[in-house]
Amino acid sequence: MRRVFALLLMLGWAVAGNAKKFDFKLVNFSDKTLAVYIQVGKPDEPGELKFLLNLNPNEIKDLEYKLSKNERVRVYGDYQGQRTLAFERLFDSLSSSASNVVRLILPVPGRIQALGAADVQNRLRNDALLKPFTDSVRFAKGELPPLGSFLFYSPKTGALIALTPTFWKNESTVFRSEKTSRSTQLIVTPKSTEAVGPFLGTLLATASPAGPLELRWDVLNAHTEQWQAGDKSSIQVIQDPSHEYFLRSCMTEINDKKLATGEYQLLFVTGLNFAEKVVVGARSYVSRPVAEEFAFTAAEQEVALPADTTTGSLFVRPRAFQGIDSVSGLSYKVLAVDHTPVLTAFLADQDKTALKAAELKMESLRTAIEDQYSVLQNLDSSLIKTYSLAAIIPIVESLGDIPLRTGATATTPAKGGISDADFNRKAGQFNSVLAEAKQNVVRFKEVRQLVEKLSQPAGNEPARVQLSGNTIEVEAPVLQAYRAQRR
Repeated sequence: MRRVFALLLMLGWAVAGNAKKFDFKLVNFSDKTLAVYIQVGKPDEPGELKFLLNLNPNEIKDLEYKLSKNERVRVYGDYQGQRTLAFERLFDSLSSSASNVVRLILPVPGRIQALGAADVQNRLRNDALLKPFTDSVRFAKGELPPLGSFLFYSPKTGALIALTPTFWKNESTVFRSEKTSRSTQLIVTPKSTEAVGPFLGTLLATASPAGPLELRWDVLNAHTEQWQAGDKSSIQVIQDPSHEYFLRSCMTEINDKKLATGEYQLLFVTGLNFAEKVVVGARSYVSRPVAEEFAFTAAEQEVALPADTTTGSLFVRPRAFQGIDSVSGLSYKVLAVDHTPVLTAFLADQDKTALKAAELKMESLRTAIEDQYSVLQNLDSSLIKTYSLAAIIPIVESLGDIPLRTGATATTPAKGGISDADFNRKAGQFNSVLAEAKQNVVRFKEVRQLVEKLSQPAGNEPARVQLSGNTIEVEAPVLQAYRAQRR
């Protein structure tokens, strides 16, 4: 009996030697009340999951718990089905001389899905409010043509002529839409190598390669302002006699640069879409193994989990975004109605006026040439007698000057003829009239070509103006040309 008792006593000592009490310090790093659970078992046997206690937000509680050698302890908190990062330790890795701190860190809801830079670029490009951040050039409201402006622009030459509003500004009747604000957040992978715009390119070049970069755009008070017609429509405004100088300037540009249809346009600015302010923020993610200890400050940091659950890693990120850009009065769209037909009608009217003037000029030159040929015929009887301009022109073009006589006998009448002096007088008169006739023939042909050009069917049609009424977006080169002109 004594032997059995001694054996049991020795076995109890052995068991006691393989078990130990450990101090744990449970720290709730979240702002939620957590239900804390513990699970103790062998490495290959998880063991039974037991409820320990409820831990209030930011509460710290000490706990003593006994474990046996080779056992593994696992502790985590739960808030409405959302779990904290788990604390897992083997018996031999626990401290017996100090409290083992169990940090109950609740990750942000959902999982992080990072996009490639090209995907982020496409999302920005397809977002009306954020599209300016994909371009190398951005425009503030003060740099844009005001509502009611007429803009003549040639994509071929880059020339721009602007007519800004005066009596038709109609500031009191401008339509202003309701203001809206919103935020957009996108996460971009740090390993993106795609070609992107300068905005994303600069950010990625300076971002940490340790994890993704999250960007946020806060768009404040985005709205539309639209020009409204008052006493006069936009067509009536541009056709006002006081603006003929502007249309003539456009016509001069077209003629001087020999611009064809489609190589110029006349736009009327009807709408401005802009945000009173856009603030861009960023925060970097640092990737860490799940089991790794890391410095963590709940007031400044938070933990996020990746979409890929097989990585065995997590992300640590700042709670706050760092401001990296701020734009006031950012324009994201300028709208206009194409008024090129108005300019076309003006040009057609000018062509009609020019045609009448050219026809009168051609008739005047015709009479002059016929009269001059009659004088030539009187001076030289060898010329055929004709009143046909078609016959006269080639004769005049083919004639050469009559050489003058020179010599000692210049004043002595030739036998059966006239003196050299009389001959030279008539020859000089002939050559002078012939020179004038030749000049008039050249001018006649030029005017005739102009009449033929202006007499083409399109030039004889009534000048009618028909606008589609559809608004189009004013492209960046037009706005750049306007801004450059104002600097």
